[in-house]
Amino acid sequence: MHGRRTKQAAVSWAAAYSRAYTYRLQSAEQRRSLSELYNRMEKKPAAKNTKKDGVEGLPGPSISAIPRPKIHFQKIEPSAGSKQQAREPNQQLKDPKAAADEYIAKLPKSKWNGEKTWARFSQLPRESLARLRDIDVNRTLANIRGADKTLAQGERAVATTMTLNRMLEVFEKTKQAGVVPDKYTYQELIAINVDLLNFDYAHEWLDKMVQQGITPTIRPYRTILKGYGATAGMLDNARRFWQEIKTKLAAGQIAADDSSEPMRSIDMPTYTCYIAAEAKAGDFAKVVGVLEEMEQAGITPDITVRNTILDGIVRHRGLDAGLREAELMAESGYELNGYSYAPLLNAAISEQRHDDIRALLAAAAAKNIVPAVHTIRRVPFDPFETLEIMSGLQSSHQVRLYNALIETAMRTNDFGRVLQLIDHLRQRGVAANVVTYTLLLDALNKAGRLEQAKSMFAKVFNG
Repeated sequence: MHGRRTKQAAVSWAAAYSRAYTYRLQSAEQRRSLSELYNRMEKKPAAKNTKKDGVEGLPGPSISAIPRPKIHFQKIEPSAGSKQQAREPNQQLKDPKAAADEYIAKLPKSKWNGEKTWARFSQLPRESLARLRDIDVNRTLANIRGADKTLAQGERAVATTMTLNRMLEVFEKTKQAGVVPDKYTYQELIAINVDLLNFDYAHEWLDKMVQQGITPTIRPYRTILKGYGATAGMLDNARRFWQEIKTKLAAGQIAADDSSEPMRSIDMPTYTCYIAAEAKAGDFAKVVGVLEEMEQAGITPDITVRNTILDGIVRHRGLDAGLREAELMAESGYELNGYSYAPLLNAAISEQRHDDIRALLAAAAAKNIVPAVHTIRRVPFDPFETLEIMSGLQSSHQVRLYNALIETAMRTNDFGRVLQLIDHLRQRGVAANVVTYTLLLDALNKAGRLEQAKSMFAKVFNG
């Protein structure tokens, strides 16, 4: 999570900045926006703060003492042309060719999420649609579906019926305009129906692809198989579909990824999807059978396959069995990663085995692995004890743990704990990053500490 949020630092800061400026101060006598307060403070020097840093009764660090990232903005004066363009924002849209060219040029380079992509597509004149290529349609569909999670501004893209309806409208309008759908077009429509658990419609789109004379790649088959495996009560469907995949492969009716040549054998990702289905159901005899089949095909399971099996073992047989499996993985040369430690930690927490929790956290820290926020939130220790247990993290990774603990405190509105963690971070000499400041700005706003939020915002962005 923190990796995604760091990549979206500019977006996160913009969101925090917007929230600060739309916050409202309420009192019996007046109600004024934070932006009005900022304007007044620019004209009139602020009164000296006679209080110590922090709020009364709550410890708080000095904002100026926290190491901060160097972020600078350059003020750009609008040109005469841009002012004219601002007066006529829809002028370009009157020319279908210019509108299409602009959309085609910006789409692959943009960071448009589903909403932004749909808004831009909807503004195109009807005559522009004929100028789009199949790759432009496919990118549009992928963005609307949320295929790239980083385009969702740090949030997980959730499929809805509205998402499906928008994708269908894009498909129908561009098809009517003469854009011929290809295998990637159909793959996106299959994927959105699997996301919504509309498996019958997913199969219909797969059949339509074949009827159009397009040989499907293994990808849509893998998507449906994965959907069956992840959905409760669909194990029999997964098993039948697994056999169907094998039959079609033998008949040369499935192409390899990004190829038109027939696929000769099942690949590692497809094996992983089926193993996940059986492991989730707890049928480890079937899992062993698939592993033997992979061995006969000359395919060595990778860490993803072994983590998938580990997750199933922990889910059905508990922590002790999971620890034995993890030990076997390490002895077999597999390097345990974050996906290995996640099910083990969650099981240790659920079984209230504190010594094992400490051991797993320390082992993860030795590999510079920081558990996800939803796992950190469940750890039954004081956050400062967690920091001590994971003190083996390298300095560049310690800030991620602080950020996870700060976010955990914010979820319970424990703003005093947020400030204590910030103070602890400062005392340890850990350099805060943009994610840290975004979280702190949110915490100060929610706690009503607007003066300190303004001070911090100014210091970070003005250096």
